[in-house]
Amino acid sequence: MPVQSLTYSELAEIWGISKEAARKKVEGLRLPRRIGNDGKARVQIDLEEVRHTPKASRPETVSPPGADPAGGLPASDAGDPEETGRSPSPEVLLLQGRVADLKSDLERERAERLAERDRADRLAGELNDRSRRLENLVDELLELAALRERLVASDRQHDEAEKRHVAELEKIAAAGRSEAERARAELEAWKAMPWWKRLAG
Repeated sequence: MPVQSLTYSELAEIWGISKEAARKKVEGLRLPRRIGNDGKARVQIDLEEVRHTPKASRPETVSPPGADPAGGLPASDAGDPEETGRSPSPEVLLLQGRVADLKSDLERERAERLAERDRADRLAGELNDRSRRLENLVDELLELAALRERLVASDRQHDEAEKRHVAELEKIAAAGRSEAERARAELEAWKAMPWWKRLAG
């Protein structure tokens, strides 16, 4: 069974004993404890390994894993009578809770920084793409401007050629009008001559 985080009240209900008896049993077994977010002390316990045995003729204690069967204490602490039966003070439990909270905050901040870094990388990639598209657009605009200049120059040359053609046509028309006027004048003069002069010729 996995390790569970239980309060003294929950352990007392599971074991069928009082809350104070559950507290003393946990202290005797030296089970790890910490202060939860609700301010209550919680015991880290595997109920398969640590089971409650009802009292018989004499009190019995259940030794935690690695404990000395004779004294119910871990082998490493069996020779230290001052540490026997002691539990972490409320200050230590509070500090343990604070450390756990700080670790949680650190992990959250680390995850947020990684997310921000990913977002910055994504924005940098988008900025590079937009920069390339802008450069391509500028090149296209320059090409269009050059094409417009060529078209304007071509139109200007066409206009000049058309003007020269019109001037030549006007010159030809003026010469034609002058010739027509001269011919008309000669005809009028011929008509004004006596008939015998016209016959003479």
